[in-house]
Amino acid sequence: MPGWDIYPIPFLLYGGNMAKIKNSVRINLSGVSIDQLININVTELKSYDRDNLARILVKLDSAANKRITRLEKGGYSTPALRSSHIDRGGRFSVKGKNLKELRSQYIQVTNFLKSETSTVKGYKKFLNRIKKSFEDKGVKIGGNTAKDVENFLDKETRIYDWLKERNPIIEESGYKYEAMLRISEYVNKSDLTEISIKKKMNKWMKKTYEEEQKRHSIDTSNFFDITEEDE
Repeated sequence: MPGWDIYPIPFLLYGGNMAKIKNSVRINLSGVSIDQLININVTELKSYDRDNLARILVKLDSAANKRITRLEKGGYSTPALRSSHIDRGGRFSVKGKNLKELRSQYIQVTNFLKSETSTVKGYKKFLNRIKKSFEDKGVKIGGNTAKDVENFLDKETRIYDWLKERNPIIEESGYKYEAMLRISEYVNKSDLTEISIKKKMNKWMKKTYEEEQKRHSIDTSNFFDITEEDE
């Protein structure tokens, strides 16, 4: 293109004197890997004008969006997907974004691509490690597929978060591990609904806490009542 100098991106990313490179220099992405593109340092990132940064992001966005499509087709909701702030069905895109917004997106998309759980294979490895860590502590997870582990964790996490919201001290007390064990046992019983498990856990919390607080004369009788709002 007339008026544009073309350099291979390794020159720009690794060793080029960025202070001397003008915005009219067009980077050449031919043969540049995703691994190279996700490791641009802050100084180099700031040297790019909107057009050059957009060209880098188009390549990164394409790689990220392919991973998102594969995860969604598999029905997976991974930590990488949730932390990417991409709504279901949404995709990374440079359209309509200014330079500042593109810099923010660079951080967002590279964090996603660097995450193990941005791929189906990586997510399954991640779940297998979690499954093993639970089983090593005596917590059995029904089923062996990635979806079995995911469903177990989703339900268990929702219930534990509900308990923690009602009584944050559970995080600091010695009850967290016992609570997780009890929840996991209930979750593995297919005949129990989520609200049934909440009520059982609430009953356990009430009994445990009241026994501990007797010597302090603290009345917790109303604290553990479940209302329709709580459900």
